[in-house]
Amino acid sequence: MSYKIKNFLDRKDDYLLWDKLINKSSDHWYFSSVDFNYFHIEFLKELNIFVNNQSFFIYENEELVGLTILIFSKDINSNLLNASYRNDPLPWPIISDECKNKDHVYQLIFDEIHSRITQNKIASIKFMLNPPIFSKKIEDEFIKILLNYNMIDNSYYSHFIELDDLTINKIRKSYMKNIRLNANKFSIKIIKKNNYYEKLPVDYKSLHTLDRGKEVRSLKSYDLQLQAIKKNKAFAVQMFSNEDQLIGMLIIFFDKNSAYDGSVAVRPDYRKFYISHLLKYNAILELNKRNIKFYELGIAATSPSYSFLPTEKNYKISFFKNGWSNNIYKKVLVAEKMFNSESLKYFTDTTYKKLYDFFKIK
Repeated sequence: MSYKIKNFLDRKDDYLLWDKLINKSSDHWYFSSVDFNYFHIEFLKELNIFVNNQSFFIYENEELVGLTILIFSKDINSNLLNASYRNDPLPWPIISDECKNKDHVYQLIFDEIHSRITQNKIASIKFMLNPPIFSKKIEDEFIKILLNYNMIDNSYYSHFIELDDLTINKIRKSYMKNIRLNANKFSIKIIKKNNYYEKLPVDYKSLHTLDRGKEVRSLKSYDLQLQAIKKNKAFAVQMFSNEDQLIGMLIIFFDKNSAYDGSVAVRPDYRKFYISHLLKYNAILELNKRNIKFYELGIAATSPSYSFLPTEKNYKISFFKNGWSNNIYKKVLVAEKMFNSESLKYFTDTTYKKLYDFFKIK
């Protein structure tokens, strides 16, 4: 069999090839999608962060079988050039289920990654493998790559809901009590492809700024994020007061029978009415209507580790999420590697400080 590597070019045809490949890979979904990655690349550019897109395709006997999303960006804290999204992991290389020799393609991919990292003097790399459904087979493949390419396992757990007709019955009782008490006080609207309106990014930016107490992103970034609704890859749950004022909004991304929490904002003066609970509850109802089977809520603050030392805020967020997921977690696989002494020193210095504060050493 013959193999060929082609650079990904920032053009429409290559984005179509990317989408086509995702649909042929059972291990990949939202985090490997065009929309998710395009948003992150453009967001980095909005922040004036240096970005070098070194992504590439793999062909097997002239058939597209693989894509590696390889983004080099400068860390604003360390000033080091890393293969990551501002220190967040890149999606794991995508390989089609139709690939004849997956092990060989993995070898080609990681050899090419190493070559490009050496040429560009990259300090570190992070990859995340987050399949729609976790399996032992996927974890075994992941561990094999770790061992073959001298990478560190930096995995974590995420809150996870298996959706079905009984999901509502598994929600924490106190949540359901607050939902019943407040549901009739407000009106709900689900924003989908067929009722998307052009002022939505402006409305959400205003609400998000109120929620955070300051402006955190540009209008363009909200517009980019909400484009997924137009493509029928996301929906938004909106909540309105009796005066028709937008008081809460939750964005949900979905693909391949799975969904993921995107972003949420609530007017501070309405938090006492458990708006976040009402938004999440109505999102679950909508996901059930769409026959979505899996809903991921994000990182779980289960216990302290060297890679993740949860703050009090992290524990509170995790407690809220667990009221929906009912102690069900999904393992998210993260591989990491450092390539020079500067990267290692930055890691040890920052880890030392975190541990020093965590252990309250005097």
